[in-house]
This record gives sequence, structure tokens and C-alpha cells, in this order.
Amino acid sequence: KLAYSAWKNKKEFTIYDGKEICKDCGGVANLFGVNGKVTFWAKKDDKFIIVYDGKEYGKEYFSVFLPKEINGKLAYLASDSIRSFIVYDGKEYGKEYFTVGLGERHFIDVNGKLAYAAVGDGKELIVYDGKEIEVGRYALVGEDVKSDHDDYTLFSLNNKLAYILEKDKKSFMVYDGKEIGKEYDKVFDPVSINGKIIYGAQKGGKSFIIYDGKEISTDYDDVYSLTNVGGKLVYVAKKNGKCFIVMEK
Repeated sequence: KLAYSAWKNKKEFTIYDGKEICKDCGGVANLFGVNGKVTFWAKKDDKFIIVYDGKEYGKEYFSVFLPKEINGKLAYLASDSIRSFIVYDGKEYGKEYFTVGLGERHFIDVNGKLAYAAVGDGKELIVYDGKEIEVGRYALVGEDVKSDHDDYTLFSLNNKLAYILEKDKKSFMVYDGKEIGKEYDKVFDPVSINGKIIYGAQKGGKSFIIYDGKEISTDYDDVYSLTNVGGKLVYVAKKNGKCFIVMEK
């Protein structure tokens, strides 16, 4: 069924299956479905809430944001006055850490299990299926946090955990515990298609696509947004200032 947000006379509305819902909500965002039920993030009474299947969630927290579906269940980031954590299927995860989640690519579904980024006790971690994987270290310098790397983002590839670690303006991927792509300056946008791992890479100003371990040179200035469409690789390419979509034959 169709769900969308609309504006009329400077007022915002949320429409689902032809009916207006959450009439006193404003600032609707992240409108999508969880387990076939309409879900969105909204502002009500000067506070952000999650609306899922017509019910409101997160009122007890200082703030809530980034709702998503994990294994057919609602998950979202929440914060109190001290730290952030994840609420998944009504349970809180990660409150033992200084902060968790951090962004859209920092808590995901991997083979039906929650995986999330966490920071605490000088360690930067990925917590997956209740186990910690250390990916870096940090230190507090005054009020600033100094990390030994720039960022890390999580992915699910072939139902296995993968992440890209960025450091000193370079990046590589760790997939199923193995490091991949360290010979390049940058790797990005990994996808799995028919059991094969594919990702974009850059080196020496040139762009490549790595398809099942084989390097494919491209005649483009840049490639990005690699994705799986119907079992075929699709990506955006840029050449001579123009962008277009390329689909695998």
C-alpha cells in the first residue's frame, strides 16, 4: 500500500492507504515499512517519536531517531541525557558503552542478528551477535575525541559481517574476518551478487570495480553507488562531467 508525506497550506500530512494518519505529528521523516507496517520518525509536542503500526514509541527517551527494520522487527537509536543506545524489539542494547550507533551505517541487520558500532573504555568496537570486535582506539584530549582512524561503516554481505575502515585518507574492507582491498587507496560500496563480492576501488586517480576478486578497469572518471538490481550489478558512472547509470549485461 502507498504511504507518503504531503504539504498543504503550510501544514504537513502523512497519508497511508488513502487515509491521513498521525494528524498531530510534524516533521515526518524516514517513512518506510517494518514487517509490512508503515513506520516513520516524527515530531510531536516538541519531541521526536517513532510511529510504528499506528503506535508511538520512544516517548520515554530524550530523543529517538533513525528507525529501521532488523529481522522483521523495529529498531531505532535512542538517547538519554548522557549517551546513545539502540532499542531493538523493545529491548535496549549498548547502554554499557559511552555511545553506540552513530549513524545509518553503524547499526545493521546481519543474517537476522543485530550488529552495531560502539565506543567505550578507549576502544572503538563492532558488537555482533553479542560479541565485541575491536576496530580501533581513541583517547579523550580535553573535550575532543582523538581516534586512530577516521571512520568505519558496517555492511552485510552474503549474510556475513563486513566493514570498511578509513584511516589516513585511505580505506580497506574486512569481510568475514579477512582484510580486502589494502592495495588500493580507497574501497567503497560493497555488494554481494549471486554469492560474489563486488566493490568499487580507487588508486592513483583511477577508478576500478573489483568483481569476485578480479579487477575490472573502467573508462570512467569515477564510479559509485554500486548496487544489486535483479541479480545484476548496477552503478553510477561519471565521465567528462556527465553522470549516467551502467547495468551489467
